[in-house]
Amino acid sequence: MDSLERISRIDRSLLSGEHYLSTLLEQAYLTEVLTAPQIEAVQMACLSVLARQTQLYNGMESSSVRVEDAEEILESVLFTIGVCLKEYGNAEDAALALIREGAEALFARGGKRIDRMLKTTKLFHAGLVRRLMETPNVFYRSTVEDGINGFFQLYRPQFGAQQIHITADYPLLHPVADLAGIEFIREYIERVDCENQFCTCFSPVTIHALLCGLPVDYRELPLNLCGPVLTAALGSVLCGKNFYSLRLSAEDLADLKEKLNGRGKSELLPLLQAAFEKMSLALSLRRRTEEYLAAALPGIAAEIENAVRTDTLSGILLMTRLPRDGYRPV
Repeated sequence: MDSLERISRIDRSLLSGEHYLSTLLEQAYLTEVLTAPQIEAVQMACLSVLARQTQLYNGMESSSVRVEDAEEILESVLFTIGVCLKEYGNAEDAALALIREGAEALFARGGKRIDRMLKTTKLFHAGLVRRLMETPNVFYRSTVEDGINGFFQLYRPQFGAQQIHITADYPLLHPVADLAGIEFIREYIERVDCENQFCTCFSPVTIHALLCGLPVDYRELPLNLCGPVLTAALGSVLCGKNFYSLRLSAEDLADLKEKLNGRGKSELLPLLQAAFEKMSLALSLRRRTEEYLAAALPGIAAEIENAVRTDTLSGILLMTRLPRDGYRPV
């Protein structure tokens, strides 16, 4: 009975990670967890927090600010309260906390949680930078190191907790969506860490030779480096070759095409999953990295199915090309 009582009337999957509070209030109203007067009281309480924050913004001299600044500060207030409410595993409990605890207390707790998140993310980022893979791609290190450091320098959670400031030019295998502020940066860094852990299992020169098989110069392009490496490694396993080399020949691709011809995505996916499990075991990947990479397998299966059908497998499973630039990792 107790487990049944804990079922929330609010479906958390309908809540926005970026605009958690506003979507929580909307769903709380639609599911009758909160009444219209209660929601209005919450909104007024948030405006009271805004008034105090604008005074702090002006050095306690006045509560008058430009409309644009007031909108930014209000968004920061709502975001900070939302960060606190995410601590509740049950979304209905989170909605009721707005009435029981009040916006002011939730804002203070959310601010402390953001401060902790900021400190731990800085430490995690510093460790990631020390173990970043070597690559001549200009966007990888410039984003992961310089760009993220730029965020830390500009981030002011007291009045702009929702701001990101940077563009995160390096694209991920799985882009971060529906998050803002430090939550976005933390998730971005954690995903980069998963990709980096996998890629550092291979020689930088080997990865460079593989990516030189692209029809364009990958060094000057904002493209994901992990995806081609993962696909080539899986292809090597399917061919019965040493996946550390990432080296597939035209003959390998011809054999693979014959082996996979006529197989749909539903048949290709189990093959890729078995190949991935074998490779993951050999590489001793962390669980989070395993789960992150495994989530890409359905997409890779669909790409391979299409490539076999259209005779374009070499565009998915790259063949290494001997670099002529004399690149050597530092």
